[in-house]
Amino acid sequence: MNTEERTLRRAPGEGLKDRPSYLRVRVKSRLLNQCGFYRELHGMTVTTDTVNGSSATVDDDYTCRFMAADELRQIADDEVYLMSSEFIEDALARGDRCYGIFDGDKLASYGWYTSTGPNQFNEELEIVFDPGWVYMYRGYTLPEYRGQKLHAAGMSRALAAVTAEGQEGLISCVDGLNGPSLRSCARMGYRIFGSVKVCRWFAAEWVRLGPLSRYRVQASGDCNLFGFDVIAGQSASVR
Repeated sequence: MNTEERTLRRAPGEGLKDRPSYLRVRVKSRLLNQCGFYRELHGMTVTTDTVNGSSATVDDDYTCRFMAADELRQIADDEVYLMSSEFIEDALARGDRCYGIFDGDKLASYGWYTSTGPNQFNEELEIVFDPGWVYMYRGYTLPEYRGQKLHAAGMSRALAAVTAEGQEGLISCVDGLNGPSLRSCARMGYRIFGSVKVCRWFAAEWVRLGPLSRYRVQASGDCNLFGFDVIAGQSASVR
């Protein structure tokens, strides 16, 4: 069993024997983040060959589709949906699309999809990927609709749509400590191909040698095959 598979097994709820291991990982990460910044992002893909077909199933009461720009602008800055008008306009300008699941007229769950280039990780870093894939990001389900696997259903249906348009499939990343998301992605059919570790020590702020030199980034697995990496904004290397 490789590191990525073990990470999936550590996710809470997989079994009592896995929870102590997952807890140790959380404690280690928390300690590292006391003296700096640390994230381990697991890169993963799902295609029509690996997807769990049943994950696309939703109740007949729901409707699913890519949302129009005017629909998105109507919910801009509504604290329920966690999408600012600035974010929506920037995303639409890049050509990103939002796939939503509706309960009548109410948006219950959504996810954003792009194949046009770097996606912001934080104020200084970006995630890059092969444009032959569609990057899924910023998925969210309203609290009252959770537990119905709407997030997975939205991704499965969006996968079918983008594949029909000629894309390879979906590519995404999940924080190594986000057990529920790792579980959800594994059930849907995502396969982890590698991970990117991003760290920064506070002490490095005193000895910056160049733009973002305080960050250290290490990619593993087959990240290069998918063009998956974390870089500085404006495509400057952070290594």
